[in-house]
Amino acid sequence: MKRVSFLLAGSAIMLVLIFLVLSSCSKNPYSSNEAQNPITPLFKPAVGNLNGSAGNMPAYYDSTLFTINFMELSSQAEKSILAHNNNFNIIYQSDPGLPGGKPFISVIDAIPGDGFNPLWREVQIQFNQGFTPRQLFSDDEILAAAAGTNPEITLLPTDEVYRCSVVGQKPGNLPPLSDPSGPNMNGSGGDMPAYYDSVLFTINFKEFPSQAEKSILAHNKGFNIIYQSDPGLPGGNPFISVIDAIPGDGFNPLWREVQIRFNEGFTPRQLFSDDEILAASKGTNPEIILLPTDEVYRCSVVGKKGLH
Repeated sequence: MKRVSFLLAGSAIMLVLIFLVLSSCSKNPYSSNEAQNPITPLFKPAVGNLNGSAGNMPAYYDSTLFTINFMELSSQAEKSILAHNNNFNIIYQSDPGLPGGKPFISVIDAIPGDGFNPLWREVQIQFNQGFTPRQLFSDDEILAAAAGTNPEITLLPTDEVYRCSVVGQKPGNLPPLSDPSGPNMNGSGGDMPAYYDSVLFTINFKEFPSQAEKSILAHNKGFNIIYQSDPGLPGGNPFISVIDAIPGDGFNPLWREVQIRFNEGFTPRQLFSDDEILAASKGTNPEIILLPTDEVYRCSVVGKKGLH
């Protein structure tokens, strides 16, 4: 009987010990610290502002189009930085966009090697009454437009701060597609921006050899069109290419280049869709003439640009 009692007592003690061990294991030793010191993420994702390729967007610097990668800091980090750090670069935005629902492409005031800083403060551009919103291409142009007794724009600093890096110059900016020293390479070096129905995409393209171009033009009429205007826009600004299809909307990997020439009496301007281009080429006094070339490209749409 004593032996049975001893065994029962031992079993009870063992169960108590197991319960105590399990209870201690289930507790989080950091729970009290976490409650007192909640962890605030350094970055918070905004629209399109993700770290990585999803955070890539185009931006002008001194009339040249670059790709930047950006991510907005958390609210707490923004307040701290604005309170203690006045050393920013500026990224200019105009959220209302341009006439016809066109996007305003951001403008930056520095690139690596020219006063670059990874911290960027957003400044909004507001076009004043009596002035039609337009694309601006450099910080100097923006500051000039904000000066004077009747300024075109008002600059509105925001409390938004970004970590921003310049990840590449957009090839195809100024050199024509046919320029062998330009961007006609297979791979990321052949990426360039192009508009489709007023939305900015990234396309990857490579020109076929001359012999292949002749054969394709002779035996294949199923092309898409990429519109270019090699002379560019006033002030040496580039004309961004326009494409007439994307995957799911009549897309074909074969693309023929068509040059846009602005007729006398018309100031060259950016066009944003094939419909707008075709309309500009019609009528008794057309704004433009379309000049098909003998250049054929293998072209793919590799992404939509995340505009702010």
